[in-house]
Amino acid sequence: MLKSIYLHNFKSFAEAELPLEQLTLMIGSNASGKSNALEALWILSQLATGRELSVILDGERRSDGRVRGGSAACPRVPFQSFELGCTYQAEKYELEYHITIRVYDGVAVERESLKRSTEDKGKMLFETENNNTSSDYLMVWYLSDQSNDYPFRTICDRNKAVLSQIYMQILSDNGSTSKVSADVHIFQLALSHIFVFQPEPWRMRDYARMGDKELRFNGENLSAVLYDLCKKQNRIDDIRKIIDDLPDNGIEMMGFILTTARDVMLSLQEAGGVKIDARQLSDGTLRCLAILAAVYSEPEGSMIVVEELDNGIHPSRITKLLHAIQQIAAERHLTLVVTTHNPAVMDAVDPDHMDGLVLCYRSKEDGASTFARIVDLPDYLRLVAKGSTGELAEQDAFVQSIYHPRERGKRSYTWLKEETL
Repeated sequence: MLKSIYLHNFKSFAEAELPLEQLTLMIGSNASGKSNALEALWILSQLATGRELSVILDGERRSDGRVRGGSAACPRVPFQSFELGCTYQAEKYELEYHITIRVYDGVAVERESLKRSTEDKGKMLFETENNNTSSDYLMVWYLSDQSNDYPFRTICDRNKAVLSQIYMQILSDNGSTSKVSADVHIFQLALSHIFVFQPEPWRMRDYARMGDKELRFNGENLSAVLYDLCKKQNRIDDIRKIIDDLPDNGIEMMGFILTTARDVMLSLQEAGGVKIDARQLSDGTLRCLAILAAVYSEPEGSMIVVEELDNGIHPSRITKLLHAIQQIAAERHLTLVVTTHNPAVMDAVDPDHMDGLVLCYRSKEDGASTFARIVDLPDYLRLVAKGSTGELAEQDAFVQSIYHPRERGKRSYTWLKEETL
């Protein structure tokens, strides 16, 4: 699984590393950098697809991109390039990837590499050669299974990630049993299985084409995905049990409206026999169903990223949803990365998963965004003795403990509310 994400001169980040757990819950105030971190994850997910970098960052003609501000807004001011990276933890080794993308004189790769490391040594599987940055092509050296040297080199298009181009070349030179090509392929799959989900309930209220079972990033084909999960994968009882108390009346049954044109629409039956189709369902109910559809339908081993997990879902219901998706993630070997401002979500995190609670905040020195595990804060134990995680976050206590470290012997934080002392 992916273990960390690295950001260098990307938007509000100067240099930071986001640690990842099976559940990573990112908290922080507005404009702290959480959305920027999720955009970095989306960019990484697209690098393995072979799409041109300009399309990834700026979108296609007549279509807005998913990166706010496009390529010009990616480098931290005053820089003209940015670097993203990540680490993948295999059973006996680690893969470390880095890519530097320039945005001046066209969007293009400046540098890129993939390294395999064990406890005692490391090998660069491929890396680009420092050459003429004005060229449309990159010289890339890559490893042979038979040697620690770089006996092979090739030319790759600078307008796409090398990662998306090099696999077939390595496979051709090393053969089908190549460990090098296998590692590259494993890493490609890890990035391509990052699903950055942005559910938009208004898009989920229409019919969807039956058989359209790969959930789209905005959830617009939710009815078709749920139909496949319920009718073909027998998940209907699992899903209904999780959502049965979302509305006050409770949900007795999940069903579907089918048309002769092979379109399908979700329908729920509340207690008392009242049937409500997708056009009438609340935003919160649709978002909850969409998140469940994602954790049940994405390939095993995927990473699912959701901004504002609790948006539209009542605080009294969010604990059940969070625990449910954690259990599903564990069963299907998924990684979850979510953000929230909701204290109820923070308080719902199981004590065994506190390593995944990550604070995103701005440095006092240079204003750059950075990360810190809550459990790694020097005053973590003293703080949590005074209140729940959600209560402390509401008071901005975690950030203030960084800005104003407690002095030895000092009685209490003056900024912590009296009732928590």
